[in-house]
Amino acid sequence: MGSYEQRLHIFLSHSHEDNDFANKLVKDLRHELGDKATVWYDASGQVYEGDTWWNKIVKELTTCNVFIVILSPEAIKSKHIKNEINLALTRKNSSKRLRIVPVLYQQCEVPKDLATIQYIPFYPPHSYFAALRELLIALAIEDNLAQVKVHRVQLDFSPEALQRLEEIKVMSGAGSRAEAIRNSLRLYEWFVNEVEPDSTIKIINSNNVVVSQFKAKILKT
Repeated sequence: MGSYEQRLHIFLSHSHEDNDFANKLVKDLRHELGDKATVWYDASGQVYEGDTWWNKIVKELTTCNVFIVILSPEAIKSKHIKNEINLALTRKNSSKRLRIVPVLYQQCEVPKDLATIQYIPFYPPHSYFAALRELLIALAIEDNLAQVKVHRVQLDFSPEALQRLEEIKVMSGAGSRAEAIRNSLRLYEWFVNEVEPDSTIKIINSNNVVVSQFKAKILKT
């Protein structure tokens, strides 16, 4: 990961029902960002205990520059999560703009106020590792939040491979060759982790017609 010259201050909102996922996500974010203090969240995931606790929430939310909210069926039913989202939206629309990053832990109806904000799905077939990488990229792209030193890797492609990559980019609607590679890696990772050997893979077009099918063969070294 790159080093952050301007420190991120992340507030993570979650339901106590999603404690296990939240704890894992916070641990991984702190590790990747290299600073335990980068992410603030209610480690116990317990319900609020009066005005004192809410004042603590308000203080953290008014000083953070990123608001991550973990969405799940339980989270969207929580009035406390709704209060935190409302406060975050107020800051997002103020002069001190706050970046809001919804994380879709489990499939659910995304609150209307967040519907126009790109969320990051962590539910299957998306792997946790791929989704975490996508979240880290989302945290790094905002120039007003952090200046990131990116370590780029130069890949050597033959002319034929480069042409094939360009074709895949066009066919998949990817915005760049790098995005085409990332999407291909996600698909490969899903294939390896989720598809049973010797199962039949069917490719169906928009008219629900099978245009191709083949047996899955996974070679492991």
